[in-house]
Amino acid sequence: MKAEVERCTRYGSQRSRTEKGGKSNLRSRGSRRQGGQGMVEYALILVLVSIVVIVILLTMGNQIQNVFSNVVAALGA
Repeated sequence: MKAEVERCTRYGSQRSRTEKGGKSNLRSRGSRRQGGQGMVEYALILVLVSIVVIVILLTMGNQIQNVFSNVVAALGA
């Protein structure tokens, strides 16, 4: 009972098909799920960083505006 291995040309992965049952298992399915998990993690990090930036701008926005106003006034524009 040897397992036949056939190439799946659509995704470039391998499927093993047993002679007995004829059922096939997609071997690269786990790696595709991990790739999706990585994208979700990057999206969560991006959301958290943007929330931190928004909170900093809300709390320190007036001070930052004063600094830029002073620089513009010093340049004489």
